[in-house]
Amino acid sequence: MLLPALALILSLGYRNQHVTEPTLQPPPAVTSRMIGTVVCQIDVLEGTSECRGAQPGETSPSDAGHDLVNEAKFTIRTGTGVYTPADSTFRWPVRIVNIDQDFLGNLDGQETTGIKLFLSSPPEGTGNRATGDTAPSSAGVPRPGPSTGTGQNVWARNHDSVLNFTGPDQPYWNYAEKLALGEYTQWRELHFKIAPNVTRITVSFGIFTAVPGEPTIPATPPLGYLISADSLAVLYAKERQIWVHPRVAGPYPPDVVHITFRPTATQDEKQAALDIIGGRVIGGRSSAYYVLVPLDNSAQGAVWTAIDRLVMLPQVLRADPDVLASLVVHTRRPDAKH
Repeated sequence: MLLPALALILSLGYRNQHVTEPTLQPPPAVTSRMIGTVVCQIDVLEGTSECRGAQPGETSPSDAGHDLVNEAKFTIRTGTGVYTPADSTFRWPVRIVNIDQDFLGNLDGQETTGIKLFLSSPPEGTGNRATGDTAPSSAGVPRPGPSTGTGQNVWARNHDSVLNFTGPDQPYWNYAEKLALGEYTQWRELHFKIAPNVTRITVSFGIFTAVPGEPTIPATPPLGYLISADSLAVLYAKERQIWVHPRVAGPYPPDVVHITFRPTATQDEKQAALDIIGGRVIGGRSSAYYVLVPLDNSAQGAVWTAIDRLVMLPQVLRADPDVLASLVVHTRRPDAKH
């Protein structure tokens, strides 16, 4: 028999329209579409490059506040790049290698959805080469020109488009392929426009791609919950709510966030937001998705960790704790029957 509070929730529009599980479960431990960052160091004059996976806790070289997505499940192979001073462009062949997943670029092992290789942070150039000096560094030619230091002096040139994956307007190249474990894509030549005295480039790549078994986000918010009444009872149990918090007083669950996207958000951008917090949609109402996130050991709680990441994304209009639903759950009507 439903608890009176849960019955009240359902009567207020929190209808359980499509029960998918008997009891509440944490977000499944499967890899999401955002599966790590590969950082590459490029010698512009030699055309050589070295790439590695991002280390735990590593941040973007161009933005100290932007965490890279660690534990890369892919790598890239690179060919010899060529710099042409006539158009200030560095041309660099790159292919993606699946080093960890059963499949990349599809949800079911069959249909190809493709792999988007995106710039997880703005590329960064350094060097002290004089303008017009294109001799390889091994030639020992003096380079008396000024140092460029750091900053935006490298730009993607032939990317397919931009989307908000982990930040605003990130250029990406689409590889319209699917990869089994150990397979690699065809080569694509990536073009970067660089300032004339740049000698080295640091580029951080992420990939956004379908992975079999990952949680996906519906195109529009569900009308009601996608979990059972038993799950709701566990989720909103009084003893597991946050009641006192320096940011927003409760009660609300420590692991549920309401996400409202901007009308311009694409399906990929919604999915990227879900992936970056490791969430799973458990319901919705009006324009908001109800998302369950993994519990963490942070002092502020998992819901606020997720909110802090979400509000940095341009496609997110609002991200809030589930205060309203918790207030409804913990309201006991005088005439309620047990």
